[in-house]
Amino acid sequence: MKQGKCLLNDVHYQKIICGKLERGELHISINSLNKICLKAGVKADYILYGVSENKHLSIRKTIDNFLDKSSNEELKMYFKFISMIRSFVNTKTKEEKNI
Repeated sequence: MKQGKCLLNDVHYQKIICGKLERGELHISINSLNKICLKAGVKADYILYGVSENKHLSIRKTIDNFLDKSSNEELKMYFKFISMIRSFVNTKTKEEKNI
C-alpha cells in the first residue's frame, strides 16, 4: 500500500477513528489498546473509564515512560535541560525569599 502517506498519519482519519471508538461503533483489540496505552503513557483504566491515580504519581509514570523510550543522546539533552531549569527555579525561589 504505497499511497504517498499512510492513512494512520492523517489527522482527519485519526479523528474519525477516535470518534467511532468513543461512540462504540468500532472496537479495538486488547493488543491495540496496549499499544495506545504505551504510546500515551497511561493505563488502560484511564482510557476505558477515565480513572487515574493521583496526579503526581500519574505525571511521574508518564515521564518515566517517556524517558524509557528515549535514546542515550536524548536522555543527556533532557538531563541538561532539567538541570538548567532546576537551577533557574532554585535561584528564583531564593530571590523571592530575600524580598
